[in-house]
Amino acid sequence: MTLRNLLLAALAICAAGRAAAADKAAAAAALDVPSASYTHPQQLVAIDGARRLNLFCLGSGSPTVLFEAGLGSTTSTWRHVQGQVATFTRACSYDRAGFGFSDPSTRAGDATNVVDDLQHLITAAPIATPIVFVGHSIGGLFGTLFAASHKAEVAGMVLVDPAFAHQWEDFAAHGSSAETGALYATFREMTDGLRKCQALIRAAAPGAPPSAQEADCLPSADMPEHPDNVLLATMTQQWMRPSQTDAMLSEAESFNATTEGGGNPAADDDELDSASGNLAAMPLVVLTAGRTMASFPGLNDTQRAQFKAAWNAGHDALAHRSTQGKNIAVPESGHFIQIDQPAVVVDAIRGVVEAVRGSK
Repeated sequence: MTLRNLLLAALAICAAGRAAAADKAAAAAALDVPSASYTHPQQLVAIDGARRLNLFCLGSGSPTVLFEAGLGSTTSTWRHVQGQVATFTRACSYDRAGFGFSDPSTRAGDATNVVDDLQHLITAAPIATPIVFVGHSIGGLFGTLFAASHKAEVAGMVLVDPAFAHQWEDFAAHGSSAETGALYATFREMTDGLRKCQALIRAAAPGAPPSAQEADCLPSADMPEHPDNVLLATMTQQWMRPSQTDAMLSEAESFNATTEGGGNPAADDDELDSASGNLAAMPLVVLTAGRTMASFPGLNDTQRAQFKAAWNAGHDALAHRSTQGKNIAVPESGHFIQIDQPAVVVDAIRGVVEAVRGSK
C-alpha cells in the first residue's frame, strides 16, 4: 500500500475510483488552473521570522475564498475549483507548513498550530477578512477550529467531506468491542507504516532514483487526486523531501486516536473541545461524499455501513452548528469531491459567497 493510501485509510475516508461525473469536470477544464502553476512556489509569505508559507491567489472581489487542503495534499488539490471561483471573487489556496513549497515548522502539526499559522498568513499576506473558508477532509477540521476561535474573521464556510472532532469515538460507538478493537489496530498499523516511510525518506540519498521500498511510499497516477504527469513529477519530488513526510506524520499523529476507550485521545480532539460552540447564522455548507469509506480496509459491508452512518451523523452535527447550515449529500463522489465533482463544490462556494454579500 502506498503512503498516500495509508494516509487516506488512517483518516477512514478512502475514495473509491473515478467519479461518474468526469464529463462535467472535462466541460469546465478551460477554467482549471494549469498543472505548471504547481511546479514552483507562487507567493512565499513570511509568517514566523524567516519561515514562509506558499500562497496562491487568483481573481478579485470580496469576500476572499481561502482553500485548505486535506492531509498530505497541497494547493493542487483545488486545481479544478479555484480557477472557477476566481471568476466571481478572489480565491486563495496555500500549502501548510512542510507541504508543497512551504517551509517546515518545528512545531507539531496539530489543529492549534495550523490555525495559528493560518492567522499569521492572513495578517502577513495580507488577506482581507472576513473570509469564506473552504476546507477538505482534515482541512475542514482545521477550519472548524479557526471559525470557532476567530469568529470575526470568517463570514462563511464550505466543508468538503470534512473530518471532525471525536470521529474515532463516534465510529467506535457503532461497532462491537471486537470490531472497534480491530479498527484501532488498523489505525496503529497505518501510523507505523507512515513511520517506516519517514525513515526510508530520511535515509534516501538526495537526488538518487527512489528504491523499490521508497517508491511504495510515493504518489501514483491512480491515486484519488488523479495527477497528470506534470503534477505527479512535482508531487514525487515533494514527497521525497523529509520535511513533507515529517509534516504528514505529525498531522496524522495529532489527529488519529490509536487506542480505544480514550487511552490515547487525539490532540486535535482536545483542541477542538476548547473552542466548541455554535456559529450563529454563518452561511455554512457541508458536502458529504456518497462513496466515502467504500474501500476502507479491514471492514465488511455491514461495518462500512455502520461507520458511514457515523460519518453522515458527524456532518449533520457540523451543519447544525449554524442556523443557516446544511449538509448536502454528493452520491456519485468519493472523498475528493473537489476532484470528482468540482462543479458541486463551486456551486456551494458561490451560494455561500452570495449569502455573505447579501448580508452586508
